[in-house]
Amino acid sequence: MIDRAHLEALKAKPRSEASFEPGSWDDETNSIGVVWYTGAEVMRYSYSDGEFLLSFDFAGVDLSRYNDGAAVLRDHADYSIKAQLGKIMEGSAKVENGRGVARVTFSVDPEHAGLVANIKAGIIKHVSMGTEIDSDALVYLSKAGVAGATQTRIVAKKWAPYELSFVPVPANAGAQTFAPATPVGDPPMTTKYEPTGEE
Repeated sequence: MIDRAHLEALKAKPRSEASFEPGSWDDETNSIGVVWYTGAEVMRYSYSDGEFLLSFDFAGVDLSRYNDGAAVLRDHADYSIKAQLGKIMEGSAKVENGRGVARVTFSVDPEHAGLVANIKAGIIKHVSMGTEIDSDALVYLSKAGVAGATQTRIVAKKWAPYELSFVPVPANAGAQTFAPATPVGDPPMTTKYEPTGEE
């Protein structure tokens, strides 16, 4: 059975790294296209399950906050307005070809000019979503030690990304500039649910 107390900690800010595509830069709007989720499973930890793989079911995503112009931050620093580099362009977030995509427009504040220039040049390229999860909609796909499973895998079936951050080091190998629809080393989330009966 899922330990709700520990998985509640995931609700605050689970992260899933993705990548942007520098070829999509637009000077007129000071914006760039991003892939904010590739369908990857990402490693997480809880006291009850130890290390486990967490993925997000696109069928249960709520994109309202992204499409209302969610903040684009530096390193998930949502405690400081100085960390806001821009916003997601209203109405641009969607799921397309098995990936979450959107368009990010940047601040014109000179304080951010160097960082934005590096993003435009493709030097800084990785992004990571901050996400709220409905803890009642977390489902085991497998549990280590049950039915021969060696890895605990959990899927969030109801979730809402609420911020996007540029980060230096992503957790998944497919978080790269010009990431293909199915990046090498970053398999898409399974859609075949195999609960163990333990959830």
